[in-house]
Amino acid sequence: MRSFAFIIHPRTIKYLKKGWFWDLFNPALKKTPIYKILKPKRIIFGSQDILSYLVIPSTPPKDLLLQGEALILNSILSDEDISKNLDIEMIGLERYNLVESTSAVTLLKKVRMPMTTGNTLLAWSIVESVYRTVKSRGIDLAKMKFSVVGAGTAVGKLFTKKIIDFTSDITLNDTEIESVIRLKTELASQYGGLTVNIEDNLSELTSASDVIVAIGNAPLSTIINLDIPKPGCIIFDASAPFCMVNNKKLRNDITIIRTGLIKLPFEADIFINKCLPRNVVNAPFAETLLLAKESRFNNYSLGDNINPDNLEEIANIAAKYGFETWLPEAPVI
Repeated sequence: MRSFAFIIHPRTIKYLKKGWFWDLFNPALKKTPIYKILKPKRIIFGSQDILSYLVIPSTPPKDLLLQGEALILNSILSDEDISKNLDIEMIGLERYNLVESTSAVTLLKKVRMPMTTGNTLLAWSIVESVYRTVKSRGIDLAKMKFSVVGAGTAVGKLFTKKIIDFTSDITLNDTEIESVIRLKTELASQYGGLTVNIEDNLSELTSASDVIVAIGNAPLSTIINLDIPKPGCIIFDASAPFCMVNNKKLRNDITIIRTGLIKLPFEADIFINKCLPRNVVNAPFAETLLLAKESRFNNYSLGDNINPDNLEEIANIAAKYGFETWLPEAPVI
């Protein structure tokens, strides 16, 4: 039987289903002030069973900035219950920023256990969300003012390198300006005829764009000002945490589409985020599950520059088992 652990991000804690501590906490495992491990969920995946352990950091979301992701994650991964005693073969991480840095990757490798951030499937799900939406609405993306906020992140880079197959003009934005400058230089050298713009004024970008993809590890409303987009603007929300906030009520003249979610092809009550529909999980969890199913026990989506070839690979693996991007606005026909 294959098995893996998935470490929830502290910011997601407030969206967990009520009663998770009393009903799901695994008393057989060591109790620590660092984290809690829930009772493993048995996932019946075809002819194979897979055990998934959810690991909940004990750090309240309000203390996240004080302690920092690095300290939290390092404390969990260095504990022997995770790295040695827990019977798992892989660890998945939910939207931890620090794993994109070189120093963090070096730290994670010391754990001597395969890991993934799930960023590859996350990026692919955003690409598919954009593609299916514009196709269903008869929109020519190449004729739209198309912008990517958070383009300098690992997910942003992967997404941008794929979405340019469908557009010839793209505008990039990120707080790490040097990262998007390097991305622009890379794209310009590889794709002739592609126009890549960098706009560091987020308000101007937001007000001028027809289509915006917002990628970040914070709620959408903290990434862009939702009062600014022009009427008719389509915003793809690839922010975190994964909670289905009804942003459509904020304005009736713009469309906000949630991305980064995967619909499972089987019944499985395995995730505890009360905001997600039944049998829908976030892409990082789905990627970890797929890699466990494939016995791909090696570091997959780690670091700042993930191989773009992995996009097609993880998409093919997902399709092989019937995993699909959850997008009720543009369902698969």
